[in-house]
Amino acid sequence: MKCPVHPRREVVGYCAECGAVGCDSCIKEAGKKKLCLRCYRKAEREWTQARQKRAVRQRHQKQRLVVRYADGRVLKGTSYTIDTSSRGFYVDPRDASSDGSEPVFVKFADLKAVFFVRDFEGKYSDKEQHPEWFPEGHEMTVKFKDEEVIEGYALKTYDDDSPRFHLIPKELGNNISVLVERASIAQLALGGPLEQETAAAQEDESERKRLLVSKEETLGDFYFHTKNYFAALSEYDKAFKQSPDSRRLKKKVVVATFNVGVHYVKVKDYRRALEYFEEVLRYEPSNRDATKKADKLRRILATQSKQEAKV
Repeated sequence: MKCPVHPRREVVGYCAECGAVGCDSCIKEAGKKKLCLRCYRKAEREWTQARQKRAVRQRHQKQRLVVRYADGRVLKGTSYTIDTSSRGFYVDPRDASSDGSEPVFVKFADLKAVFFVRDFEGKYSDKEQHPEWFPEGHEMTVKFKDEEVIEGYALKTYDDDSPRFHLIPKELGNNISVLVERASIAQLALGGPLEQETAAAQEDESERKRLLVSKEETLGDFYFHTKNYFAALSEYDKAFKQSPDSRRLKKKVVVATFNVGVHYVKVKDYRRALEYFEEVLRYEPSNRDATKKADKLRRILATQSKQEAKV
């Protein structure tokens, strides 16, 4: 039997997908089966996409989660990502690999909060690499309906209309971030610790929040979100001088200063970069990311000095 595409060649097989016959130029080996060129190209695209997905998953490790339900239940597991605008997300239970458990779909409506943790039991090591989230929003204190209180900073600019938001705990510990479900909150205070709210304060809540944010801070937030970290730092510095006791503004100055340092690293101006990371450490001596970068920059500059001395 002759190949329909190459009449001078004999048919060597047929496509396992569409059944087309062909010669050795028209039929390709694909694992344990043979495919025509059209089906082979389609399969090749699918293989490429699968490899790309595996590569993305390898770069983005699963996040360890402790899911706390509003009714008191707790689920420990992992997930690649959480879309906060959806109805919920899937979690692979902690012991799924050993007992064959299926992923669990978690509905946001059933939750108190989702805790992004370093270790399920809180037994983590500072030597381990963990994702660090840099807050850009207000300092706040959240009191849940079960009486638990967490102080920290909003990951993004706080939005009253958002059904949930990320809170970065003030104290470094096992919790990297907390995705707070608004329906589970009993009380929330922006700008510092919880205080007993008066009837007048409750009636004038919008005015109280407006007074918490200065014109300079608002402008700094705008520049920060457009990644103009130099301008953001300039505005945050002005706002911080007006309110030197504001921990929220101090954190914004620190984060903007850190990002300016990163900019100088990217353009290889290591001396200027070191100045900014040292400035971060002046505000926050325990900042681990700034400490690591400053130490690395000092080693780089020392090596450059030695090389210049030899020349």
